[in-house]
Amino acid sequence: MADSEISKSFVGRAYELEILRKSLLGGQSRTVVISGPRGIGKTALGYVFSDLHHAEFPGGVSRLHANPMEPLDILVSSTFVDQTKASLIIIDDVDERPNSTVLKEVNKLRQIFPNAGIILTTGGDPTVLQGDTAIRLGGLSSDLMRNMIEQRASLSADACVPKELLDLLQGHVLAGKIAADSMLAQGLTPRELLRRLHAFTASGIYDPSGLPLLAGASQTQIISDITTVSDEFLTKLHDSPNLWYDLSPRDFEVVVAEILYRLGYDITLTPASKDGGKDIYAAKKSDLGSFLYVVECKRYAPDNTIGVGLIRQLNGVVEAERATAGILATTSFFTKDAKEFQTTVANRMSLKDYLGLQDWLARLQNPKV
Repeated sequence: MADSEISKSFVGRAYELEILRKSLLGGQSRTVVISGPRGIGKTALGYVFSDLHHAEFPGGVSRLHANPMEPLDILVSSTFVDQTKASLIIIDDVDERPNSTVLKEVNKLRQIFPNAGIILTTGGDPTVLQGDTAIRLGGLSSDLMRNMIEQRASLSADACVPKELLDLLQGHVLAGKIAADSMLAQGLTPRELLRRLHAFTASGIYDPSGLPLLAGASQTQIISDITTVSDEFLTKLHDSPNLWYDLSPRDFEVVVAEILYRLGYDITLTPASKDGGKDIYAAKKSDLGSFLYVVECKRYAPDNTIGVGLIRQLNGVVEAERATAGILATTSFFTKDAKEFQTTVANRMSLKDYLGLQDWLARLQNPKV
């Protein structure tokens, strides 16, 4: 069985799994390159294959992530793969290595581990790696995407995933995971989630480089000229939430500060650089006492999710500042590990993802929300 977290999101890909089987177990090749956009399911494909055929690799299975600092042969040398037996080496994000050296590193791996099958994943140019077999991953079909969302979000039989939501996700696996996780975490139906996402451009969330599609020129002009956050701008941001991604990181901090001010907090915005892990101080007095919140802002693309490391870092800042709690606000979403850690410090940490930002704006538009 595959890892439970991967299994919840893995559907289809029977054709690609068969190519891997014939290539690595049928003697057709030793090196397979899996390429495709970020978040499309390259890592999951390799991991599920290794779990399905683990018994075929008595020398062990090694799963690694490439990084800019270590040559691939050095990275793999730290593992426990038995060089004398059939084994499998999976290296993700090989495009982290320089194009000028990566092919030499791959060839060296083949020499050092003559009995190993090698799976390399890349979001870059797969021809640089000169693999024996190449697999290019595209998006999931609408039916498979629907199945994945239903499984991951544990939807009831009557909770239909609308075609409009499937069209918006465009078969992108990570986008589907984020959608399903948001429904599960916030108790949303598919149509309620769709209403919150309604203002993304009709052609999809991502452009070919994996970034959100930009709004029109007139909207961009409003953002580039921002000095104070007006009622008009906040209304436009509520109605066209893709504008979040046109903001510079600093302007995102300014907008969050303005929203918190309008929600009743006294605000101090820290300098644009060297903020020490805190962008905003938000203070409030009530009959119960005085409360100080440390706010960190991350203006990220939707597929650049926030991991547990940043949550732990902010928690340390909260402790050092002796603040009441911390708030991490992002235009992206949070990983499962990040959300699980937050539950251990629930009274000291609040996570506001893209949907949380839209909730804030909705409260400004309608104070009764």
